[in-house]
Amino acid sequence: MRLRKRRLLVRMVLFLVLVGLYVEINLQSYSYYKNWFWRPVVKCENSEEELNALVDLTYQIHMILNKMKVGHWLMYGSIWGALRIGRPLPWDNDVDIGFYGEDRFAHMTLNEFIAPFKAAGLKVKNKWIQSGTIVIEKEGLPLTVDLFAFYNQGGVMRRRGLESWIFALNYRTHHSFPAKLVEPELPQAKFGFFNISIPKGGIEIMKHLYPYNWWKEVPPVGC
Repeated sequence: MRLRKRRLLVRMVLFLVLVGLYVEINLQSYSYYKNWFWRPVVKCENSEEELNALVDLTYQIHMILNKMKVGHWLMYGSIWGALRIGRPLPWDNDVDIGFYGEDRFAHMTLNEFIAPFKAAGLKVKNKWIQSGTIVIEKEGLPLTVDLFAFYNQGGVMRRRGLESWIFALNYRTHHSFPAKLVEPELPQAKFGFFNISIPKGGIEIMKHLYPYNWWKEVPPVGC
């Protein structure tokens, strides 16, 4: 009897530890600026040439999306760049763009969506199943443009993919926001030499993406 109670107690303790670890993992933000060991910050400031090339790549992708009539807007740290300095942040390793998963995109196959980028000579990394993400690269440029599909689920914009199920709490904490913030027509902001859509309400969306430090522009750890 005592042995059974001990086993039950051990199982309960292990269960609580696992639940605690799961919650702790999910509440973390896994943004590039956190300088995680599996995704280290390569450098604290990109060169002017690299930043200009990243703006050029963003514009090229922006125009392709416009031609496909896929509504899109800047996301995550790229919003800070547009609002504060009118271009990508000096240390950012990519430009983040969200787009409507419903509407025009819903009537395309994934291959049809990707085809125009490949036709333009760009490299495409398909992370659709993993996180509902398409990563666009250009030969010789170490920086990328990441495209994220968002879907309106009961008035909240959410991403899809296996990660959104496995790390559901994390995605609800750091990757979801009120749909009203991206309802058409969206305001635009300067981003390099062109204008691109951003969510409504200025930095209001940051309260949902970065709930613990939404008011800060945070450089990478160690920079």
